[in-house]
Amino acid sequence: MQPGSYYYEAVSWAANQGIVSGYGDGTFRPGELLNRQQAAALLAAAARYLGYNTTPTTSASFAACSDTRQVGSWARQDVKWCMQTGILAGTSGGQIAPLGHLTRGQAVQIACRLGQWLASPDAGPRVSSIPALDVVEDTEAHTAMQNAIGKIAAKYGADGVSVAYVRDGQVVDTYAYGSAVKGVRGMTSNTRVRVASISKVLVGLAAQLAVEDGSFDLDADLGDYLGVDIRTRRAGDTVTPRSILTHTSSLTVAPEGTPCDLAAVRHRLTSSAGTRNVLSGNPGNWAYNNYAFSVLGMAVELAEQRTLDEILYESLYGPLHIDAAFYAGEIQRTDLLAEIYRANGAVGLSLASQQSRVSDGIPGSNGITFAGGLTISAYDLGKIVALLANDGVYEGVPYIQPEVIAGLEQHGDAMIAGGFYQGQPLRYRTWAYGQSELYYHTGSAYGVYNLISYNPATRAGVVVLTTGASGTKDAYGIYAVCGEISQLLYQCQP
Repeated sequence: MQPGSYYYEAVSWAANQGIVSGYGDGTFRPGELLNRQQAAALLAAAARYLGYNTTPTTSASFAACSDTRQVGSWARQDVKWCMQTGILAGTSGGQIAPLGHLTRGQAVQIACRLGQWLASPDAGPRVSSIPALDVVEDTEAHTAMQNAIGKIAAKYGADGVSVAYVRDGQVVDTYAYGSAVKGVRGMTSNTRVRVASISKVLVGLAAQLAVEDGSFDLDADLGDYLGVDIRTRRAGDTVTPRSILTHTSSLTVAPEGTPCDLAAVRHRLTSSAGTRNVLSGNPGNWAYNNYAFSVLGMAVELAEQRTLDEILYESLYGPLHIDAAFYAGEIQRTDLLAEIYRANGAVGLSLASQQSRVSDGIPGSNGITFAGGLTISAYDLGKIVALLANDGVYEGVPYIQPEVIAGLEQHGDAMIAGGFYQGQPLRYRTWAYGQSELYYHTGSAYGVYNLISYNPATRAGVVVLTTGASGTKDAYGIYAVCGEISQLLYQCQP
């Protein structure tokens, strides 16, 4: 790009505003023709510059095209948004044609569509009143609590700990200890951490939201959503979404690494390896099943024709200013990711590995991350826990219906081995950590030991995310480092 050229001033301004960027080699190549995915990225960036939200909430138009996998991962969200708003349309052949060049007439046409969208009522920016960054009570009590949490973290050898405390149905304080990346960044409550099996709560939440939309039935045959007849081993057995949410489905507990792409899932579920010789829905058949949640997430996406992140963004992430994704490389602030360390000091999950994890953007194509891949900060997860504790209301504003939360909490009367009652998929205990009742979920993988919990009677809750700590469990079967911090905070209730 030459100073003094006719385009130099305009390109420099647009680059400074984040509207355009060059190639990876540092060049801009002003003489090259613009292709369709580049145009989508340019128009979406211009809308963001004007203050508009360009996060897609559906993949329907995108997924209907036959060449979606040809769209670059860097442009996928912008292409989806442009197709959702009608700014960019598929070709007459049912393709996106992301590398197809635009004629001058086509360029004017999509620019006109952007202008029409900006003038429409749908274009209003989505403004959240909830702070994007953490909250800290700058008091002596906060300092004392911070010191006490630090001692517990050190006791269990944690490299990093991130905590959010919910009181009266909202996040009122946050705490952090140690490192997010050793020798580089300290841990904060804004650090994005892989939450492992706590991800299942968000899969369940997406399923309940799909039920509310009318596209999903928890008591339907799961195979209807996946396009297969599941080969069950007992007469009368039907695998339903509800049986998966309660870990009572007959689906085989497949080992880690079992392929979760749609073709592989369909093949497995129609083979003799797909199910156990039990009847789904019987609490006596309870078996913790990661694979089943991967399959469930795919079914929800196929029913809704949008990804779980898009479902959750519309109801939660957007309105509550939450940065989260089931693929770590798709969060907005990958620069705030935590490296995951094991208790022996080894790296369990590197930054590079997490940053490279992105989806193909096609609903229902792969469920590999749904059982444990959600990446989010303690503060943002605290907002979700606050909603759960307060029947869907945050700071007086209802975000989700109470029936959705009641569905997550609904549990049977039979106690599961380990002393808890299984919800959908929250767990329930009485008199844990001094609470008359407690809904909770844990998560562990690669070196993280995590816990969310809340008491709906008091609307108090705690989020504890850790890396590098000991996995020692307490009397409730919960990771002791998380349990002690939770006990400490619950004692502070007024």
